[in-house]
Amino acid sequence: MQASVHDFEAGISEAVRSYDDLLAGRDTATVRELREQYETVNYLRTLNQSLLRRVADLSLIDGAVVMDLDLCLLGFGAKLLFGSEDFTVTTLNAVTGELRELVALEDLGGARHQSAARFVRGNQTAEAFVVSQDGRLSLFSWSERMQCVAVVQKLEHFVWEYRTF
Repeated sequence: MQASVHDFEAGISEAVRSYDDLLAGRDTATVRELREQYETVNYLRTLNQSLLRRVADLSLIDGAVVMDLDLCLLGFGAKLLFGSEDFTVTTLNAVTGELRELVALEDLGGARHQSAARFVRGNQTAEAFVVSQDGRLSLFSWSERMQCVAVVQKLEHFVWEYRTF
């Protein structure tokens, strides 16, 4: 998946450069070459969407999808078990900007959210995205400044599906 994302970014970057050159009158590419470049970028976009959908399909399986920073799939269906101790987290509403401190775990949501908070607290270099069945998207991360788990909620409002016509 990492290679696919890299190829897509490189293709988009090249297409933007070619377009800028064309607008500035510096482009020597033929219409055919520009068309081939467009088709390549479009193919890479479709491939990326397909790969991301496969990861999303894996998330339908009960348990977590685990990936590293290079987008390599490490596992799926994982159970994140990190004790039952209670602690509080800080939440940030991505839509309103409201910051709430000392939020109890049970006020975060169901088992997915509580499990992710416990996982990040136990693995402070990890980050976790949680997609609940009702479509809510949250990001869990350790905040060094606040020395607690920080949760950015309502990220689903910032996810768009790209479509080519």
